[in-house]
Amino acid sequence: MTQAEQAAFVRRCYETAYEKQAQSAGAFLPGVPPEMRTGLTDGRGWFQWKLIPAPTRAEDLDALERKWGVSLPPLLRAFLSTDCHFLNTPGFFDVRPDDPLAVFRSTLAEPALFQAGLVPLGWGENEEGGDALYCLDLSNMPDEDRCPVIALDYLSFSMDLDGGGDRAALLEISKPAAENLKTYAEQLFLQ
Repeated sequence: MTQAEQAAFVRRCYETAYEKQAQSAGAFLPGVPPEMRTGLTDGRGWFQWKLIPAPTRAEDLDALERKWGVSLPPLLRAFLSTDCHFLNTPGFFDVRPDDPLAVFRSTLAEPALFQAGLVPLGWGENEEGGDALYCLDLSNMPDEDRCPVIALDYLSFSMDLDGGGDRAALLEISKPAAENLKTYAEQLFLQ
């Protein structure tokens, strides 16, 4: 996909998820920044929020890559830089206008993942109902279409953080979630 196609795909994912959330009254939150408010409030005084363009710059993403020693796939960069949202989608990060990379950065707290070639995308529930950390496996970069998303069993991972990035050990406690980031996003946002 070209950059423009990636941005259009991301926007379609976010808009579709937003429409679903708005239908269930989930588009109202407390503490919504003024630039994201639609002007509507609910009975609790919570604000309805809207998607707005993200202020993330390429330089911000480049700095993040340098800090963690990884190259983010172009589609992941598009998810971080297209729109701000509060979709609260399990297994994926919010993008906020005041610090668009804050929630994504919070998933980056464990260097063992990067040493193993995994970039965390967010917390969610695994098939068994336990906590999972969804990660993008960069082992096939630069071909991002061949970079799968895995669900890392968080309980097993958190019990032994001494692995120091042992890829084989991390893969033993994971299950496939999607063949690539595009498929993962389609599952999360478009189905």
